Amino acid sequence: MKKFMSLRVLDRGQKLFQWMGIDYPVMRRILQVKLTMDARRVPTLMNDGSGNTGKDSNQFLKSLWVYALMGLILIPFIIMGENYFFQMSMLFAVFMFFIITSLISDFSHVMLDIRDQSILLSRPVDGRTVSVAKLIHIIIYLGTITLIFIAPAFIAAIVTQGIGFSLLFLLVIILIDIWIVLLTALIYLVILKYFDGEKLKDFISYVQISLSILMIVGYQLTVRIFDLVDRQVEFTPTWWSYILAPIWYAAPFEVILNGNFAWQYILLISLAVIVPLVSVIIYIKNVQNFEQYLQKLTNHTGALSKKKRSHFSMFLLRNKEERVFYHFAKNLMKNEQAFKLKVYPSIGMVIIFPFITLLNQFGENGWKGIQNGSGYYTIYFSALMIPTIAIALRYTDSYKGAWIYRASPLQSAKSIFIGTWNAVMAKYVLPIYLAYSFLFILIYGSAIFWDLLIGLFTLFIMAVLSFRTYTIILPFSKPTSATQENEGIKTVFLLFILGVFAGFHFLISKVEYGLYGYGGVLLITAILVWRYGFRVDFKDLKD
Repeated sequence: MKKFMSLRVLDRGQKLFQWMGIDYPVMRRILQVKLTMDARRVPTLMNDGSGNTGKDSNQFLKSLWVYALMGLILIPFIIMGENYFFQMSMLFAVFMFFIITSLISDFSHVMLDIRDQSILLSRPVDGRTVSVAKLIHIIIYLGTITLIFIAPAFIAAIVTQGIGFSLLFLLVIILIDIWIVLLTALIYLVILKYFDGEKLKDFISYVQISLSILMIVGYQLTVRIFDLVDRQVEFTPTWWSYILAPIWYAAPFEVILNGNFAWQYILLISLAVIVPLVSVIIYIKNVQNFEQYLQKLTNHTGALSKKKRSHFSMFLLRNKEERVFYHFAKNLMKNEQAFKLKVYPSIGMVIIFPFITLLNQFGENGWKGIQNGSGYYTIYFSALMIPTIAIALRYTDSYKGAWIYRASPLQSAKSIFIGTWNAVMAKYVLPIYLAYSFLFILIYGSAIFWDLLIGLFTLFIMAVLSFRTYTIILPFSKPTSATQENEGIKTVFLLFILGVFAGFHFLISKVEYGLYGYGGVLLITAILVWRYGFRVDFKDLKD
């Protein structure tokens, strides 16, 4: 079996694991097997689902160049000067946003994976060892992503700030990574302990959304603890600023490099040390129970209201076959945990972004500023979730059941895709869009009604565009661990198209009666693409 460098590094801390009560040789063997099997997995950012890679190729490693490219955004925070506390607070806010997003979307299903239990726990392997192996497995991958992501900033730090700054930067980054993984594990541990059945699965989904919202709110609050005074950025401490983790880890730079020993910075450093340490202690004490609590995820209770489903689908779809696949997709989306783990973080961001924009306008110009502004264009944020859903729709842990598509007496796959995408729009996209439409009409009045209709037509067009842009694969027909190719560039393309739609909407609003003409064109386009865009024969599908 292949020897991994990460395991050789891990061997250096063997005694620490033994002190924690971990069976290190067993944990190492589990990790070695997992890392070997992982050669075919890539993160959400690179999703596609072709499953077509060479035996020895590691798609995860091939995807890392994207993270290096994204890491370029950190360089300005490093080179902008010597106001270290402000610079590093902003940098760590961006970094934490990125890492937590990656952890939730790419690694939560690893943490909550119950397949190991039937293989490992039926043998003389204790739950503590299995749980820690999972955590180390995640840290190895997250650490690799982190190193690539910060590489451009680290090189910039060596060139502009010196070795001391760079080493401190690297140390703090490692501490943040470990703490974020531990914190996420503890959150799941608490949820698993106190909830059960369907309520547990729903609560995990709510946590995905809440974490996404908290990340964005936290970033906004981090920006607001600094004031511009005489062209200098100054820290204005408030009681709530001490709960912002990015500034905990920025404080050492201010104390060590600038020699500022004010009590505020000492307190922040204390929090940066004490909170992760307490997290480690709590995790070690409770890790034994983690695998036991995971058994709750296998409980299936609750049933859908058949009468309610039938009435809604009868209204939405006239074709019986499409209604069948509408219910099929909706039930899978409701019960498929891997799908939720990938999609719900995007939903959280879609929910919070318009609020953030409105709050910024309120902070700058007050209520009048909001009413006189164009904040309702943030309705286009509702479409950001569509590319993510288009990719996540392919995967399920019950992929072997996909034979049902081929066994059905269908001449083409059109009914499957129309039913599935109607379910997507009805379950996720339209509720959020309509809620925001109601809010915007309360704020801006009925004058924006036509603008909201234009946004609605755009959503339907974007759904078909997403379906056609990515490789077309039957819904829920691929395993969640399937080998995938790089389609990240297609996501960028779709976001660009969405920006073009929003920009053109804004420009055409300056033309008299332009909105009516544009809205009419979009309506006809939406009807046509929704009617003909999902026409796909089985022979054209990619297995």
